Amino acid sequence: MLNAYRQNNLKLMGAVAHKIKPSLDNLKIEKLKEDIRIIEKAGKENASPPDLSELLSKTREILTLVVQKMKHDFL
Repeated sequence: MLNAYRQNNLKLMGAVAHKIKPSLDNLKIEKLKEDIRIIEKAGKENASPPDLSELLSKTREILTLVVQKMKHDFL
């Protein structure tokens, strides 16, 4: 998503958000529930809300923590 955003490809960014949304919901990552939907909507509308960069950064930080925790717990 970040790469697509940096390349100003909001449609691709939104498509990636759409793809990972069910996984976030299944994992019950509540901190990203609303954010991922905002990112997805920005892609669908090809519009960049003022806080999009912050939402993407927050998403990356939280997903990085989740992956680290999963590696620790399951490997």
